[in-house]
Amino acid sequence: MTLLDQMNKSDIKENLKYEPYSFVEWREKRDAEKNEMVRLSEDTALQCTEDPGVLKSVLDQMAKFPQYSAGNILLIQAQKPDATYLADYSTWKDKGMFIRKGERGINVFTLKGEYKKEDGTVGRCFSLKKIFDISQVQNQNMKAEVDRDVSDTLGALIRSSPCLIQLERNDCDDPLRARYCSSDKEITINRAGTPEELFREMSREISLAYLERLDSQEDLGNDSGFTAECSSYVLCKRYGIAPGPELVKALPVHFTQYKEKEVKGFLTRVRYASGVITNEMEKCPVLGKEKEIEAV
Repeated sequence: MTLLDQMNKSDIKENLKYEPYSFVEWREKRDAEKNEMVRLSEDTALQCTEDPGVLKSVLDQMAKFPQYSAGNILLIQAQKPDATYLADYSTWKDKGMFIRKGERGINVFTLKGEYKKEDGTVGRCFSLKKIFDISQVQNQNMKAEVDRDVSDTLGALIRSSPCLIQLERNDCDDPLRARYCSSDKEITINRAGTPEELFREMSREISLAYLERLDSQEDLGNDSGFTAECSSYVLCKRYGIAPGPELVKALPVHFTQYKEKEVKGFLTRVRYASGVITNEMEKCPVLGKEKEIEAV
């Protein structure tokens, strides 16, 4: 007699517990998870106003992952600040690499679609998506990035400028090596410096030029100076140049009073400035490289 024959049918029914699928329960769980991620993003945004180290770390994430939105950068910072290369499950699988058992994914928001609101405006619907860092996968086989010559990087930065650059002007006592003049729409270099020094200062001034264009289209407040400094920091980290130490010293008083939405708006502007400059720089043949993983 088999084991099944020895078991009573009533015992089988009693031991098997059927849990029918509930769309309502799934939706409630999904909404709770989305709300938790929103709170996590907001908490991280507020931490940026309290600790310059946290802001610096968020900017480090932005330098590594230019394809992600400011809100998702905050989520990456909160969930895995040591991430180095991110992709979703299917992308890793296509690369011949698989997620290790027990690894926990990083939640980010992805655009699901658009819809028309009752007032006629267009709303956007987002859903959660899990991504994983390369440290969480097996069979790691990623190519190392090629080292770039600083002079080539500086040359690409100069070409990215939206305005005229006047070189070797030494007729003033301004300690800055580069300065953007809004009225003349030009950047002047007041004295010679190393390529690294020029990159730091010119990336800040070129960021100012692009931010001025953005501010003329939208009312985003008068915070371009600190935004440009943060954009310069992101660009320096992205291209392997040591950034200035100013950011880790202190935060501007007005920035410490920002609410979470204002911090996200600020980070969006930093992402815009550093992103548009990166896009222009990457058009230079010596900096051209394969596009990284697409994301939101």
